[in-house]
Formats: sequence, structure tokens, C-alpha cells
Amino acid sequence: MKFKNLESSDILLSSFEVHKTFTVTNEDTGSGVYPFQITKGTDATQYGWGTDTGLKTTLSGSTFYSIPNYYVINNMFYRDVKQMYEAEPNGFNSRDEFGIQSKGVSGVYVDHTVDYISAVPTSSEAIISYTETRNLYDIQDKPSKLILRRPHTRQLRDTANVISVPQELYGEYIKIESVRLTDDSTDTTIILQDDGRGNLYDVAYSASFARRHPDSNNSGSVVGNVFYDHGIIVITDTGSYSNVGIATGSNGFSLQFDSSQTIYEREYVCSVGEGEFQNTTNRSLKIGHSGSISFSGSAYTSTVEGGQLNVLSTGSIISTNQVRVERNSKALGVNTGDTILVIDNGNEYERTVSGITTAATTVTFSVNFYDPLIYTGTDIDVQVTNRLTANKSYKNTIDDDYPYGLTGFATGSYKNKVYEIGTELIGEATHSHFATYVTTVGLYNNSNELVAVGKTAKPIKNEKEMILNFVVRFDTN
Repeated sequence: MKFKNLESSDILLSSFEVHKTFTVTNEDTGSGVYPFQITKGTDATQYGWGTDTGLKTTLSGSTFYSIPNYYVINNMFYRDVKQMYEAEPNGFNSRDEFGIQSKGVSGVYVDHTVDYISAVPTSSEAIISYTETRNLYDIQDKPSKLILRRPHTRQLRDTANVISVPQELYGEYIKIESVRLTDDSTDTTIILQDDGRGNLYDVAYSASFARRHPDSNNSGSVVGNVFYDHGIIVITDTGSYSNVGIATGSNGFSLQFDSSQTIYEREYVCSVGEGEFQNTTNRSLKIGHSGSISFSGSAYTSTVEGGQLNVLSTGSIISTNQVRVERNSKALGVNTGDTILVIDNGNEYERTVSGITTAATTVTFSVNFYDPLIYTGTDIDVQVTNRLTANKSYKNTIDDDYPYGLTGFATGSYKNKVYEIGTELIGEATHSHFATYVTTVGLYNNSNELVAVGKTAKPIKNEKEMILNFVVRFDTN
């Protein structure tokens, strides 16, 4: 087989994103969609918390603890505004992909997926300061407190509802502006949608949300958040939306979203120059080959001794993994790793020799314990023969010994012997106008391992004076 290296200019790698719409419900916990409630711990529930008594939700054999998960989600997404920013190397303000100037905070800039402006009511501040009590660090007469800041759109209260979507469904991330949560936990169906910046709003109040002017009941404000890269949806509003996303049965929810996956298109240009790949490995063009290879389905003997067993010696099975035979030149010719056939009253045991013990008049063959012989405690006369010279019935199926016993044997003009391919081409293949045909192009890695195969729609003649270019293209993720 001939190989030809590809140049870097012969390889083109491009990528594009694809999306698929999924719709899941509260009944899809078996697919990894888990709705559960999280709760902020109090002194009593937090420090006395245990897996046996702690608040929890069990779904399809998975348990979600309310208090621990509250702090996990809070610390990842809500605790402090600095966790929602990315460092600017020189501490300068930056512009996002839309050219909008981002407000720098102590030499950092806002991640574009964190909306701290467009969804903020006109009457509210974009950044809100709050005090976090840190009871673990308390000392007598001096409770420990920490002043933190977070966006108005990232406010986690004492309780929240969470819907967790598995990565096998959302892929690399949930596509922005694709989330739509329909909930029937109240008398009126509630539909929540994301605004493309990680905020959830009630579509019934979409006009108020767009104007950034909630009504007197605060309807039209942010009711939750979507964390696209993590497949997590959090309902933070504890008023009218306190049961959204956690009810069951007919009061459950339906969640629609688009998954995202990057597909890499790989293109390889395989060039065949003038006079290249003119040799063939087709054995039908070798001298001495005529007709086709076929296999017989009737009994076929692999022995060259007229079907007679080539008996090495006779003896007895002395244990489940030992056979002792009379010592002779044939028995002494067996080596460790050879295969022997033990014939006991018509029963055949084909075993690999793992050890040999030679005495003055006997030879003992040991076989592996994991493939024992049948030993009744009484010496049984047996014959030990060469495996390859025993009569076998071949049907050319997987029940035969690999490679099915008959591989390399032929009928027709051939004799019953292994076919050895010739080394010289027939006259037609040596003609000056003879040319090979290309049907398959294989791509190999640096270890000469086949990694991709391209097939042509029909055989392509490889003319000696022509240059052929084959383009192999396939996609991976």
C-alpha cells in the first residue's frame, strides 16, 4: 500500500453552529430534567443540617438538597457583581460586540451575558449593595458582616425554583432568546421567556418589561434568570411565581429551548500526480489466479493425512487441568503455548498448554484453570492429538475456528491447499495503456491508522498523464 502525505494547504477546517429545538416537561426527570426548590438556611437549619432531615427533592432516584444547592447557585451566579465580570488586562473599559461601552468597575468590565442595564426599571439602580452576614466568622459582641454588590437583575431571595437541563440536551449552551417556559400551577397559564441577556420575564407584561416600567404590582419586572452555559433556569420571584417550575401533574410545566452545537467541517484535497498510484493490489491480476474463491458448506477435513488423527500419545486425565501421557518423540515435541486436542470417549477438549512436566516414562501437560477438563476422580484413557490435523467439519460460519478454517482454500481449478498469491502481473496488466481505477480514498493518521474513508460514485480511471484531485469532506463535532 502506498501513502502520500498531505500538505497544510490541502486541509481546510471550518466551523458552523447548529441548533435543535427541544420541548421537555416536569415528567421528563428520566431524561435528566430536574425541577426542584432551593432554600436559604437559617442558623438552626444550616448548622444542624443533615442528609436525613434536610429539605430535599427526590426525582428518578436523584436527590436534590434545598439548602446546599441554594448556596451553590448563590455563590456561582448571584453573590457578588465581581463574579459576573471578566478581568480586563490593563484595567481599561471595553466595548462589547455591539460597540457599546461597558462600565468598568475597579479595572474590570461586564460580561456581555450579564444584563445590568436594559432590564432594570428606570426607577431602580443597576447595582445594589447589600450586607451578607457571615456567622461562621462571628466573634463575641461583634457579628461578622460583608458588604457586597450585585446587579438589580441578579437578586436571589430566600427561596427560588430551579430547573436543571442536562448537557446532553442543550449541548454547548442554550441558545439565547429560545427559552419559553409554560406553567399551569396557577388559575391562569403563565408563560415566561428569556430576553437574550439571561433574564426571564412574563410575556403577559412584555410591554411593561420592554419599557422598563413595571406596574404597581411590580409586574413586568425580571422574574428569574437563565444561565445559558450551564443549562440552569432559576425562578427568583417569590410572589405570584412561587410555584412556577415545581408543580406536578396537570399543574406542571413545559419548557422549550434550542440546544447549540459547533460542527467542524473537514475538507482534505488528495492529489494524484502524473504516474502516481499506478500499481494495483487486485489479486485477480496475478499470474496463477483464475476463477473466484468459493467455500464449501459440507464436511471438510483440514488434515493432509487422509483424515486420520495424528496421535501424539495416549494417557489419562489426572485432574481438571492436567493430562498425563506416555512419553515419546511426538509428545516431547509439544511446547508451552501449543494447542492440543484431548479426546475422551468421543468428547473433545481443545486446550492450550500452559505447562509441561517431563518424567522418565511420562509427560504431563497442564492447561489453564479457567478452562478446566472434566475429571471424575478415576483415570480415563484418552488420546492427545495435534489440533490442526484433527478431522473438523467446517460450515464457514462464526461457529468455525477463526478465520473459519477455510480462508485461503479454493474450489474449481484449485487444489485443497492454501492459496498463495502470485507476484507477477498477467499480460493485460503490463500493457502500456493499462491504468488503475480509483474507488476508495483512505485518510490515515501519523501512526498509519485508518481514520476516514471516502468512496467515489463510480470507478475513476487514473490516467498516467493526468492529475486527479479527490476532495474528502466530512463533519465532526
